[in-house]
Amino acid sequence: MPQKPIIRAAQRDDLQAWRALWDAYCATLGATIPAAVTTSLWQRILDANHPVGCLVACGSWNEPVRFAHYVRAARSMTG
Repeated sequence: MPQKPIIRAAQRDDLQAWRALWDAYCATLGATIPAAVTTSLWQRILDANHPVGCLVACGSWNEPVRFAHYVRAARSMTG
C-alpha cells in the first residue's frame, strides 16, 4: 500500500527540492522567470510576516514532491 504524503509548510532546507519543482512548473507553462523573482518568492515564502506561503507534499525521506503556493487573506467573516 502506498504511503500517504506528509503535507507541511515549506522550510529553509527545502530550497533545492522546491526550486526543482518550481522550475519544472514554470517550464510546463512556458514561462521564463528571472532568477531574482524566484529568489524573492522563496524569501517571501519563508517570511512568517508575509502573506505568501507554500505547502509541500513530502514522500519518503521527507523530500518535497509537490507544492502549493497560497496567499493568506484578511478574515472576511469577522466584520
